[in-house]
Amino acid sequence: MIQVHDANTITSNIAYALSDAFFVYPITPSTSASENVEQKQTAQHLNIYKQVPKFGQMQSELGSIAACHGASHANAMASTFTSSQGLLLMQPSILKMVGERKPAVIHVAARSVATHTLSIYGDHADIMQLRSTGAIMMGSANLEECQYNAVLSYLIAETLKVPVIHFYDGFTTSHEAQNYLQISEDDLKGIIDKFRKQFNIDKKPIRTEAGSIGLIANDDLHFQMTEALYKDYKTFPVTIQKLSEFLRAEFKNKNLPSQEIYPTLNQSAKHLIVTMNSSADIVKSYCQNNKDTGLLQINMFRPLSLELLQLKLKEFKNLPDNCQPASPQAYLSLRHQARKYSGV
Repeated sequence: MIQVHDANTITSNIAYALSDAFFVYPITPSTSASENVEQKQTAQHLNIYKQVPKFGQMQSELGSIAACHGASHANAMASTFTSSQGLLLMQPSILKMVGERKPAVIHVAARSVATHTLSIYGDHADIMQLRSTGAIMMGSANLEECQYNAVLSYLIAETLKVPVIHFYDGFTTSHEAQNYLQISEDDLKGIIDKFRKQFNIDKKPIRTEAGSIGLIANDDLHFQMTEALYKDYKTFPVTIQKLSEFLRAEFKNKNLPSQEIYPTLNQSAKHLIVTMNSSADIVKSYCQNNKDTGLLQINMFRPLSLELLQLKLKEFKNLPDNCQPASPQAYLSLRHQARKYSGV
């Protein structure tokens, strides 16, 4: 049934269906997502595993992600919702979880980080601070992408055993209400069951016994383990691509909108705009009326697969050689990637 939803509602509904536990601390503009799962938990609503997820409101975002970290060691799929400085407070635990290969899903209503002033609106300043953590980062532009990427985030977390940050723009997307057909819990359960069978991933029982965790290592062992993680990390884009192809097929079978990791538009264009999240919808609308301008949308922000991007860039046959991005930093990055592509 078509109902009025916003991104926080759609994302938190999917999170509730696929999670074993929630640990949250309210922060604008992600608060309503936490409130939604709390209401469901209070009403004893069951997830797709026929269980009522655990719910805890912590004293800070530090506590939220620490509890998610602990839950991951008990084989639980934990979720949380945050924004801005709240996400920055989670960084140490996210680094630890990536190193230990422990999954969780962090849904972020992206927002500016307080500097000379505090603003509850704004940019991707919070997201950009987490680029080097090693967490998978998936961006969504609208309700359709939020639904798709929310489900994909849990498939990625279950498969790769690392934290996934699913982010969408605060207020612009998180609070924009639209008529929308959300995937049913029965359809969602069918997708998850097929995913587990096809990718040979079992749902492990929740551990309840006490135990101690943690490791201290000298430099020789520490850096060997670091290099081993890098080796695995290089395979992540291919695995994420396979998971996305699986989910796209399932969504299409159920007449639900799906998406690519790096969608493009107007491959014969002479100009190219590269963007992500809510700005992509505006650019897409412009490109539909201006065929000389193309779009490359970044949905998988980390890991940023240069190989997949190379294939996408090759779709644009008419771009000039002197095509330059707006900022000097982006230009240097693009120049480095272009050299990599050309083999120079």
